Amino acid sequence: MFLILLPPAVLYLPLHLTSFESTQLSVPSSAAHLIGIGSGALVNVSGKSIKIGLVTSVLLLCIWTTLKGYDLWLNKLSFGTYTGSVSEQLPQFSLSDSEGNVITNSSFTEKLVVLDFWTTSCGICFKKFPVLQEKAKTYRNHPKVEFYAVNIPVPRDTLGQGQRTIENLGYSFPNLFANGEDVAKAFGVRFYPTVLILKNGNEIVYRGSIEGIEDEIANYLDL
Repeated sequence: MFLILLPPAVLYLPLHLTSFESTQLSVPSSAAHLIGIGSGALVNVSGKSIKIGLVTSVLLLCIWTTLKGYDLWLNKLSFGTYTGSVSEQLPQFSLSDSEGNVITNSSFTEKLVVLDFWTTSCGICFKKFPVLQEKAKTYRNHPKVEFYAVNIPVPRDTLGQGQRTIENLGYSFPNLFANGEDVAKAFGVRFYPTVLILKNGNEIVYRGSIEGIEDEIANYLDL
């Protein structure tokens, strides 16, 4: 068994140890190679009942990884959490709405607020906007749930470009605008788009993608 697993281990482990940051995406596939080879070797020397159990277990693991596991891994790499649920103190912040009004922590007390951070250079952000639009429409009659797209300017942006861009797209969800990247750093946003859910103006309870927000909203509304 050891001799069978040695070649793939020698091939993959040095790569992950020397450049782990750049190879994290491939960790599940590397693990799959090792599991597949090891399971195959065990099946070859095991009895019938153990063979059936091993094959069934590997098959179920493959299905789970395809349907859920790899998404959890990607979420961990991008947002630092497998499921999206977090409990982080909300930093002090200041944003502006479309009319120039200042929005701070106190603006969100006794509410659940979904913030979708985006930049004009993020193509995926624009692809996610229709999902944000539908989510915002779904909860527009809930006074304690609010949705905002939060534009973080990039160096190439001209003054007001974020606001003009979102207006030209014709979406109806509210928008907030930062003066610079300091807001994103304060919120711990490293990738775009990143969706945060703020609870009662003092806690971040979700960090992830727009598609995964339903459980947090349902828990808050006790649905």
